[in-house]
Amino acid sequence: AAALAPDPAAGAANAGCCGGGKCGDAAEETPLQTHEHREGGGCCGGGEEHDDTGRAKDVSSRGHAIVAAAGRVLGAIGASGPETAAAAMSKGLAPLLDAAGIGEDGNVAGMSAAAKPLALVLATPATCGALDGAARSGSSGSFSVSVLGTVGGRLVRLFAEAATDRERSKKPAKSTGDEEDDVVAAAAIDADDAATLGIAGLRTLLSFPAGSGLTSDAHAREAVLALVAAATAPDEGAGSAERAADLRRRAGDA
Repeated sequence: AAALAPDPAAGAANAGCCGGGKCGDAAEETPLQTHEHREGGGCCGGGEEHDDTGRAKDVSSRGHAIVAAAGRVLGAIGASGPETAAAAMSKGLAPLLDAAGIGEDGNVAGMSAAAKPLALVLATPATCGALDGAARSGSSGSFSVSVLGTVGGRLVRLFAEAATDRERSKKPAKSTGDEEDDVVAAAAIDADDAATLGIAGLRTLLSFPAGSGLTSDAHAREAVLALVAAATAPDEGAGSAERAADLRRRAGDA
């Protein structure tokens, strides 16, 4: 896993890159390296609390890098064709979504606060690569297998929550002294960045050729309604009026 981990400084430049094609359209909307660790800087408390925060930040940085690499590997596998894309989704991504706490029904309520950003970082490039794979057989107009399968509905819920939840709590400014809280805070990403990933993910899900993407009309409607909600969201909850306008534009374009 350490060998696969990318240089954190290059994360944003390679975000969502799964081999070009339609994936490239969403690449600039999927900043994998979006979080900054500000807690603990210039900490006057020192001692054990400072060490715990530093350890949590280190664990989070390594976790984001490894998960991002895993997502890109799944995306690269999926980009080779519809059959391999379906296998990457069902055999590769689905078990990892299980581990993250996303149920078969797509319920994300059971996910831990630390798992949500990691799930977004994992699922975005994997889904993007699957789209590339599905597009390779698009000229035939028919598919013997649904690329997304049952994973599609779970991804809709994951991306929809990220795209529309602008009121998520921000990271604490400093360590709480609890190691679990420190890990959650260090793993968190900015709500606006999460919304960008969510919008890009929904756009990708709705871009699959007919017969290869979402298998349920209800899931497709849910994805569209989430984009509508994101496109009409007020400025409240966003980092700035400019960022809010940018998110609305992205959702509207999708």
